Amino acid sequence: PSNAAELVTPDQIAMKVRLSHMEAAIAGGMERTINQSRRVLQLRAQHRVLRSPTAYFEDRRMVVANLQQRLGQSMTNRLGAARSLFLQKTGKLEALSPLKVLTRGYAIATDEEGHALRQIATVAVGQVIAIRLGDGHLKAQVLERKKKHGKSKF
Repeated sequence: PSNAAELVTPDQIAMKVRLSHMEAAIAGGMERTINQSRRVLQLRAQHRVLRSPTAYFEDRRMVVANLQQRLGQSMTNRLGAARSLFLQKTGKLEALSPLKVLTRGYAIATDEEGHALRQIATVAVGQVIAIRLGDGHLKAQVLERKKKHGKSKF
């Protein structure tokens, strides 16, 4: 029975060797983990924010200042574009303005009620009309009516 017991139970020396290898493997793994953690900690300790606690706020202040500058420039650009578009549209409106047309030598004739005269058929000979010019108004009396390509009507 002692021979059978020896075969079933592992040798104490072999067990010690095996345990020693396992202990070395665990110790090596722990040392690698500790060394890696140490390197990470050293890198983080060198970070500007940890060396100077106010550095974080200085960094944020710089980011905000940069954003303010960009926003200001963007607003200036948009305002300039809007101003340019406004001047362009204003120029077009002025060119089409009836008052501007009057300053170029045209006139607007109206009846006594202020309605614009568009056809000679709406005006009678002898009727008093108003004529608006670029620099003022005239009151006139119709002496005759002539069609573009026709004869006078009295």
